[in-house]
Amino acid sequence: MAFGPVNAGGGASGRTMEEINEKIRQAKEAADTAARDLKTHKEANNPHGITAEKLGAVPVTRKINSKPLSGDITLTAQDVGAAPANHGHSFESLSGRVFHAGTSAPANTGLLWIDTTANTGGLKYHNGTAWVHVPVSAT
Repeated sequence: MAFGPVNAGGGASGRTMEEINEKIRQAKEAADTAARDLKTHKEANNPHGITAEKLGAVPVTRKINSKPLSGDITLTAQDVGAAPANHGHSFESLSGRVFHAGTSAPANTGLLWIDTTANTGGLKYHNGTAWVHVPVSAT
């Protein structure tokens, strides 16, 4: 016995059951393919091929002072050619190059003189003629 078009009473599709079942099978196959593709896409490491260059970002292979940018970096004073934090000079090492300390004036008039003479001492400079006190203002 052959079946004709499905008649659902007033809403007949005009299609046979075989045609309807084929459409259902095709829709299910398309849904399965879409679900599989979506799962593959979500599990992919970089599905859209995003690169640092495409974003205009600095690539992680770039280095600063031989330190890779792939993680946090800490630059030391040595990395940038600066003196370390614990670096210091004693005043004694500057004596004779910047200033002279004592009760008698230095021969080098280009130095500052820290006159250690009681009552008349203090910081002095040579004005071309004589040693004079560096002016100090009181506020």
